Amino acid sequence: ESVSGQKEEEVVAIDDVARIGRLVEATRAAQGHALNHRSSRSHAVLGAVLTVRGRSSRWIFVDLAGSERVKKSDVDGVRMMEAMATNASLSALQRVIQALVRRDAHVPYRDHRLTMLLRQSLGVGARTAVVVTVS
Repeated sequence: ESVSGQKEEEVVAIDDVARIGRLVEATRAAQGHALNHRSSRSHAVLGAVLTVRGRSSRWIFVDLAGSERVKKSDVDGVRMMEAMATNASLSALQRVIQALVRRDAHVPYRDHRLTMLLRQSLGVGARTAVVVTVS
């Protein structure tokens, strides 16, 4: 799955990782609202292929924007549409994870672009770790 604004960068040193991290953070949309002075308005997905001694593994790092209660955050216009889109993507991800946990015959990856992008990371044979931060 391709995403607008997607870039490929080569990393050969730890300084490259820091540079890419700064680049990702600079391109993310963030805006304040009634409940949070700085709220992520977008998800960030960083993919990496790590090759060690001729063996490669694919890593995907995802920083998801948090869900929002539109009424409580007091947003409107474009920010309301962003919040609704974020909530829709998180709901789609929830449905995929629930289907995987239940071992359903059908997993609704195609319900959203985010879940299609993460399909290889969530499916059979993938190892997934989740780190949650709450503020």
